[in-house]
Formats: sequence, structure tokens, C-alpha cells
Amino acid sequence: MNTDSKTLPSSAPAPSRKHRFHDEILTQHARRNFIVFLLTVTSALAYLVWVIWHIDYTFWYVGTPYIFAEVICFISMLLWGEMMMRRREHDPAGLPMQHSLPAVDVIITCCGESLR
Repeated sequence: MNTDSKTLPSSAPAPSRKHRFHDEILTQHARRNFIVFLLTVTSALAYLVWVIWHIDYTFWYVGTPYIFAEVICFISMLLWGEMMMRRREHDPAGLPMQHSLPAVDVIITCCGESLR
């Protein structure tokens, strides 16, 4: 990284700021996505309460596994939402190269070419 005073004015931000890919586009949608996620969680909670309240417990062997499956789905949705809301920051320089890249052969086929 070049930090020469001729190329980097003192008032400029540091070039090593971590950012996400297309950060300027993603931040515009982050609030809307969070609101949609909160509405989804609210409706899922209301559904779980409704199911628990209206299930016929005389057939507990059917209702209990169903409620258990719904709770697992709800927890999975919460974990997925938390994972999607987390900022994933990357170094602007990209990933460091561990070793040299392997050689790659590119074969371009053409229509009607011979088999040999």
C-alpha cells in the first residue's frame, strides 16, 4: 500500500477501510430488509401462538410433533435472519494469495468439427 504524502492527502480517509462488495447499494436496502424481517418474525410469532392455542390436545401424538417442527422452523428463520443482517466486511486489497495459480487448459469446441 502506498502511503506517500504526495498521493494521499492528510484529509483523505485511510484506504484500508474494510467494506462489503457493492456496499453503497446494500446499505440502501438494509433498513427495508430489516423491517420486512421484523414483520416476518411478528407474523410467525402470532402464528405460533395461534397454533398452540387452537390445537386439539386430545390427539397429542399428532399435535406435539407438529408444534415441535414449527418451533424448529421459527428458530431456523431467526438464525437465518441474524446471519443475513450481519455485516460481512472484506479487505479492499482482496484475499491474499497463498501460492501461485495452477495452469489451466481451455478447450473451445466448434460445431461440426471432427472427433480427432
